[in-house]
Amino acid sequence: MSKLLSPDFACANCEKSDAEIEECRIYQYKFKVFGRRCPRQGLEEPKVVAEDVAGDQYLELPLELIYWKEPIRQAIKQEDIQNMAVSLRLHKQIQPVVVKPADENDMYEGVVGRLRYEGAKHARLKAILARVHHFDSPRQVLEWQLAENAHRRDLTEIERDDALAKLHALHRREKGGVYDKAIVSSIAKTIEEQTGEKPSEKAIWQRLQIAQDLPEEVKKTLNVKSFGVGHGIQLLRLKDKPETQLQLAREFADSATVRKPMTVRKVKEKVDQILGFSKPAAASKITCILCGKPFSEAKLKERLELIKENLELYEPVRKAYEAVLEKRDEEMKI
Repeated sequence: MSKLLSPDFACANCEKSDAEIEECRIYQYKFKVFGRRCPRQGLEEPKVVAEDVAGDQYLELPLELIYWKEPIRQAIKQEDIQNMAVSLRLHKQIQPVVVKPADENDMYEGVVGRLRYEGAKHARLKAILARVHHFDSPRQVLEWQLAENAHRRDLTEIERDDALAKLHALHRREKGGVYDKAIVSSIAKTIEEQTGEKPSEKAIWQRLQIAQDLPEEVKKTLNVKSFGVGHGIQLLRLKDKPETQLQLAREFADSATVRKPMTVRKVKEKVDQILGFSKPAAASKITCILCGKPFSEAKLKERLELIKENLELYEPVRKAYEAVLEKRDEEMKI
């Protein structure tokens, strides 16, 4: 076990402060996060650290006062939590988590920064830096969550598609009667404001289509990072063949498990084959015995007709070509 993660250096009951903090071994190993207080020392109540021009407060908030209701990410890997814990211990907290104002029970609902929160718990910290923001609507909450995760690329494509679909539904509910095109334009603009990257409206339409039209069982199967929008668009072509669609989704998931996920082109070829749209195999070429050039079977028959009157040349050439064609036919059967 790493020395920095060793329980020998835990100081959950450390009460040192001011000048005595220099004697704290955790402080000496640079585990300090907030000012001159050991980060594992308990905090009785929130402490205001700063306030910005927009009126948002930055609090040093005890972890037990934060709860999470509906984070966009459905699962956080233990490895990510451990890496975040090490980062918080060594490099301090760079960005605050975002929470809603305190409710009637003096509890704060977390909105953005679930991984930082879990990392702080794993590092046995007692408090974390939090930004308290007043959200105007559930749509704005989702926009912040989506922008945070899209910027960090923490979502799988399926999770991203479902988040966009939920955001689209909230827009429609708040702006009744507005055309979908205007809603999609508004979503693209919001994502640009939050992340600095503006997605194309076509890409948003495709994601909405995947989220709304792919069955839940298929989406659950495809909830892997190697799955992309292009794969989803191809699978949507099998919406009238749900069993085949699910089977192909499982085949893709299996290929991703062995780190050789199918490309979009490969998925398209399989879908074309299932729907009967696959292109006929190109006619094989046969090398001419006389001139050495490649010709199709039909062209070779024409050339044989030209030498048909010369029996000494025609018969050996015809037999040679028959042997070649027979061998080719056998290989095609295999």
